[in-house]
Amino acid sequence: MESSGTEEQASESVDSAGVTIKTNESAEPVPTDDSKGEADSAVTADAGSEEAAVVPGRSRVREAEDSISELTQLLDNARRLSAELETDENDDVRSCSAAMDKVLRDEIEVSDVCLADDPEEDLRLRFVAAITLCEDEAITMISATGEEAAEFESSTNEIDLADYAHELAFLPDLTDSALTVLDYASKNVVCTAHTESQRAKLVEMLKKQEGIRIASGNALPPPAYGAICDIDVQGHTPIKQRARRVPLKHLKKLYELLKGLLKAGLIAFSKSPWASPIVIVLKKNGVDIRLCIDYKMVNAITVLMEYAMPLVDDLLTELESYLWFCWLDAASGFWAVMMTRRAREISAFVCALGHFEWLRMPFGLKNAPVIYQRIIDNALWGYVQPWGGWAAHTERVRRAEAASVIQRSQQAETTNQLTQPSPSSTSKFEADHRASAESDPLQDLVNGPDGDMFTNGEPDESALTPVFKRRSFVDDICFGGATFDECLDTLSRLLARFAECRISISFTKSIFVQPAVDFLSHEISSSGIRANPAKMAAIAELPFPKSKKGMQAFLGALNYYNRFIQNMVVYGAVLYQLKDDDFGQGGDLTAAKVAFAELKKRVADTPILRHFDAAREVHVMLFANEWALSSMLLQPHEEKLHPVRFCGRVLKEN
Repeated sequence: MESSGTEEQASESVDSAGVTIKTNESAEPVPTDDSKGEADSAVTADAGSEEAAVVPGRSRVREAEDSISELTQLLDNARRLSAELETDENDDVRSCSAAMDKVLRDEIEVSDVCLADDPEEDLRLRFVAAITLCEDEAITMISATGEEAAEFESSTNEIDLADYAHELAFLPDLTDSALTVLDYASKNVVCTAHTESQRAKLVEMLKKQEGIRIASGNALPPPAYGAICDIDVQGHTPIKQRARRVPLKHLKKLYELLKGLLKAGLIAFSKSPWASPIVIVLKKNGVDIRLCIDYKMVNAITVLMEYAMPLVDDLLTELESYLWFCWLDAASGFWAVMMTRRAREISAFVCALGHFEWLRMPFGLKNAPVIYQRIIDNALWGYVQPWGGWAAHTERVRRAEAASVIQRSQQAETTNQLTQPSPSSTSKFEADHRASAESDPLQDLVNGPDGDMFTNGEPDESALTPVFKRRSFVDDICFGGATFDECLDTLSRLLARFAECRISISFTKSIFVQPAVDFLSHEISSSGIRANPAKMAAIAELPFPKSKKGMQAFLGALNYYNRFIQNMVVYGAVLYQLKDDDFGQGGDLTAAKVAFAELKKRVADTPILRHFDAAREVHVMLFANEWALSSMLLQPHEEKLHPVRFCGRVLKEN
């Protein structure tokens, strides 16, 4: 969308959500009659002048900020920058407003030009300019029927997340930077089942490994040793999608999330030829939002990494001898994996406030779970180690991290000197390009031959492996012991091994040596396995689906807990046979609704399943009819037969 020149022109464009956006554009923003003499937040500039005129903001813009003082400071920064910007004759970027004019229009690619040398300051200026232009352009939303819409919401609010979740990278909320102190008296550490002696031994052991425990759920873990994330698209042409419009009421939330990610060192401004868009998803309350990155197109061309993922059923077996359990959550595990330069470029995302790339592995990438699963498996079993051993690699990483810190400090000092008033012709943009062109020592290590131990490593010689003869499921790790001391000893060896591999755990989420834990939405104890009551209650409250797709989602939820539902296939067979036409007018859903109600009743009454014990007798009960086979595995406990598992299979004509 380009301005017509001297004449003000009304133009329309159709957004990806099927909503027409009508904007009033001109070569130079002109205040309306209503805004003359009032507060107007538009930052304007004369094309023939290097000095920009800034008009104070309207009250509606001030109300967009939580405090007047914060907005005033941001506008002052924009005013200062507008007066300082230097551009070439062919550069149409004359001010902060003009720069954001590029960012906000769908028809023009997001500008990679930096508005300030400091990334956080750059982002703040973009936010101010975005607010300014949204107000100044007086955007009017027109629906597909030609009627004016009261609000603009992205069509992604109607996304079926059950089908789309693996393609989305949720932007984590890192706006709360408050530090959390390790609380050794919290209920995930101590419980009433502990004696005073047991409690003291547990706390003493945990304090020995404070270095790998992260107190806050939002804290950034240090990079894991010898592990990287790379993305192979087989030389595919870069996919650079346009930024999707963000409603003004959600813009500040986006700004806060991006600011937190920049401060944490998870993202950086990007000049990548790749760009995936941000989408907005409403939470269940219909008010709060989640900001996500749509990696659907990137994942479609990414080569799948072949690696055997564990089966949930296998992870819930061989627990019969345990009386004490531990469940560890790897703290923001994906963020512990460094990105190669290629992966950083391909994972870049674009929004109304700029173009960014990930420095650590985000959620939503096709191979992210597989990459982290392999890291944890290697830590538990000890297959390979970095070249030269863990100690040598630790020293290499330490030196690279120290060199990176020194380099960033020197770059900051150089930038401050270059941005001081001087007769030099070097512009801020040139200074930023020079700084970004310098090689980062830690990034060089990641991209070098020593970065990936799975490609260039050697057999692991650590004395700490194998820790135990069980696998984990990505970042969920569960194990136990027949006695408290046995479980505590396993926990101690595991934490020592994680320290060697530099894998952090979440102190606040993990459960340490207790009689029961929650693992993969199952309650595990010495008495047996129970389906998570909250999950089952949610399934039992679901209404009858309105489409075949909705029914498939319901059956998928049941399949995860099929071992707890007696005769599930007997009642579910009629639901599996439903077609799209059955949900239309004239379709007969009588039998389906009866089966649906019966299954929900059984979901609400799922029993506790006993752990299978090879030393006990095994009893099998069978049921069969024309369309299904159903069975029940039982074992004697306390002079009664108790279910161990329910099984079944739908019969087909062939």
